[in-house]
Amino acid sequence: MNIVDTFQKNFLGEIDCTHDFTLMEYTANILIGIDRSSNICAVIRSSNPPRFPIKHKTQKMSIECNMKVRYELNGKSYNDIVHVIRCLSCKCQ
Repeated sequence: MNIVDTFQKNFLGEIDCTHDFTLMEYTANILIGIDRSSNICAVIRSSNPPRFPIKHKTQKMSIECNMKVRYELNGKSYNDIVHVIRCLSCKCQ
């Protein structure tokens, strides 16, 4: 199943996001899901967490590197340093 099909199967409809992100594992280091504003996101665990965080945002997309976030995965809460790609042009609803 490709990443779009996996996302649609798990995140279409009403999702209550109480953390920074509600995610599911797509591959070992790539997580997909939504943020608390229902933006569609891809989250990659950082392989070099001590680096300085970087954030770049346009009207339709946000890319964040080495950001400390709290997310829910399989019903459990995690704190981690990650890279985030957010699609700001469409909401998951």
